[in-house]
Amino acid sequence: MGDEERFLEEEVAGEGQAETAQRPGIFSGVLINVLKWVAISLAAIIVIGSVSWLTFSLFIRGREAQGVDIFSSERMRESQPPLDYFKNNLDDIRGQTSDDPPLTFMAKVSIGYLQRDQKVQTELVTKSDEIQNRILIYLGKKKASELTTANLERLQDELKQLIQSDVLSSGIAIYKVLFRELQTF
Repeated sequence: MGDEERFLEEEVAGEGQAETAQRPGIFSGVLINVLKWVAISLAAIIVIGSVSWLTFSLFIRGREAQGVDIFSSERMRESQPPLDYFKNNLDDIRGQTSDDPPLTFMAKVSIGYLQRDQKVQTELVTKSDEIQNRILIYLGKKKASELTTANLERLQDELKQLIQSDVLSSGIAIYKVLFRELQTF
């Protein structure tokens, strides 16, 4: 029986060793899988980032910004001083065009002057009725085809010169005349 006991002991010992050899720790397999996916994710991020950076660099190289600096706020600030606008004391201006038959127009106007220039502001307030009358007469001499958005800049410049020379005292400077609204109907 001694041989049988030894045989059984060896058989039982062999089974235990086989089980431990086949089944490594639970966490070591999960840890390897997690590390594998982290490495794959990092590699993908690096590849995608590198390709994006390279593509962007090649696309931008040698090109100038097209039309962007025309509208940049820095350029606008350099060319024009900061302005306040006189608009609250000017009512809507309504009248008729010089067309045959005449059409009706309606305009809302703002006048730009240097910020905090009390002298200009005071003169604009005291002469607001005269300014409105000059604008009414000026726009009334125009045809409806002239009172369009295509002609706004020219109309604004002419009104600025008219108000500056005919209404305001010498030494008083306005910088802009803007139409907030201009309609013919």
